[in-house]
Amino acid sequence: ISAGGGVFERGAKSVPISKEMKQLFGIEADALSGHELIKAVLSAPVDLLWNGGIGTYVKSSTERHAEVGDSANDSVRIDADDLRAKVVGEGGNLGFTQLARIEYARAGGRIDTDAIHNSAGVDTSDHEVNIKICLAPLLRSGVISRAQRDELLVQMKDDVARLVLRDNDSQSLAISLALRSAASDPELFGSLLDYLVESAGLDRAVEFLPTSRQLTERRSEGISFTRPELAVMLAYVKMGLYRRLLETDLPDDPQLSHYLEDYFPTLLRERHPDAIATHSLRREITATQMTNVVVDLLGMEFVHRAVRQNGATPVEVVRAALTAMELLNTLEFADSLHERDDVTPPEAAYGAHRAMSHAVEGVVSWLLAGDLVKLPIREIVAVYAEPVATLQGELERFLPAAEKRRYRANVKQHVKSGLEEQVAERVAGLEYVPAGMGVAEAARATDVELETAATAFFALGERLSLGRMRDALRSLPASGSWEKIAQTGIILDLRSAQQRLTTAYLKAAAEEPKLTLDAFLAGQPFLRRYAAAVKELSVPGELSLAGGAVIARLLSHSSF
Repeated sequence: ISAGGGVFERGAKSVPISKEMKQLFGIEADALSGHELIKAVLSAPVDLLWNGGIGTYVKSSTERHAEVGDSANDSVRIDADDLRAKVVGEGGNLGFTQLARIEYARAGGRIDTDAIHNSAGVDTSDHEVNIKICLAPLLRSGVISRAQRDELLVQMKDDVARLVLRDNDSQSLAISLALRSAASDPELFGSLLDYLVESAGLDRAVEFLPTSRQLTERRSEGISFTRPELAVMLAYVKMGLYRRLLETDLPDDPQLSHYLEDYFPTLLRERHPDAIATHSLRREITATQMTNVVVDLLGMEFVHRAVRQNGATPVEVVRAALTAMELLNTLEFADSLHERDDVTPPEAAYGAHRAMSHAVEGVVSWLLAGDLVKLPIREIVAVYAEPVATLQGELERFLPAAEKRRYRANVKQHVKSGLEEQVAERVAGLEYVPAGMGVAEAARATDVELETAATAFFALGERLSLGRMRDALRSLPASGSWEKIAQTGIILDLRSAQQRLTTAYLKAAAEEPKLTLDAFLAGQPFLRRYAAAVKELSVPGELSLAGGAVIARLLSHSSF
């Protein structure tokens, strides 16, 4: 116990207040009752208030003590607006009422829910149980003795701790990312909440989540969801996705077997891989791992947004997302970002994760548009993974001068935000990943070298200002879900047109080797009308979704 501290009776009528206690807790009196001292501790101006006790110690200012349901702590409970801590950690269950969490968060406090802050304990227990289930057949068959099993458990404890901490770090990151996304697109998160109410069994009243009318009022005030509210929504998103995954064959897909393997400590994977592969709960573990990866890394709103934008089912979107992550080696990239957590500024890290999610989203749209989700994942990876990796690794070699300057400017911006140069290059390159799928397809369709297809693809994009047009369309404000769907569709149409025109040029060049791209385009009747439309829409304030649709239609009505 530090100087000035002590152990006191909670029910004491008078506790002497030392000078150190006065300074730390902002107390002026020389003595307080035990109950008054607890209130002073709870409302102290500190960085972190850690609650590890039993009982509910904080309610909202609008709640009565009788509504809390913990009469034993009525005399020490404070209101959320009395809190002066910057951050709250809930080690105990229901230390705050949910309304108290929301009120505190809306006032600027940092808090999640007790379920989030206690999840590491649950995760550790799950790992222990699943490891013991994995080893049970080996015990019964005599392959290992109980003493050997117990020694193995001891040897794996640090690795289990690492896995658990990583899981919980990712989950907290998911809430931080959702907080930013909800602020920038409150309509999408309102729609997600409506979906969870209609299809996932969420009760707004029970979970203290805002009604549609309250959300509209919040939007008019520039207010969005709070962390405690998003934490509840995160749980329902995960539960719903997990159930859907168990209804599919995805947990059994050999290309995705690493989700099961990665759940277990390295030592167990090395010594008893067959026991992991035949685990009695392998499908459930795999589905849980997939759920956590999709939701935590791509965003809790990712599946909902992709369903709305692409007109696909949730299962189709998840299958496409898992495929895209295999193609882009997303898990490895996420691990590399995680390893730099201590040296990367938070906003730079959030930006990198968002770029990763947007790249996956672009590939998902490409896979869904081409109806490739019906193919085996391994087959898609075999065709596209290597070309996409080559394009990512050697991107600058394929970009024309103007696009290269734009790419370098983006790299510089990411470095300025706090990313290391190599990481910044990879993050800036993620923008080109969806286009890379079109490059790979054009090369495959025309049987030319990837470098030839990539050079033609990006040169054509620059010649027709397609990249600039997509950026401009992406930055347009879209009111309502239908405009957002239209916006995504036009951008995808432009990318598809770029792929189609590249393929047509490569085929023409194969027949006429000296044919240049400019000569090829100059002979096309659509170019004059297209150039005139682009020039008109380049005037500030002229571009709209309708104008973008016209541009896409002009390209789609070309002779290719």
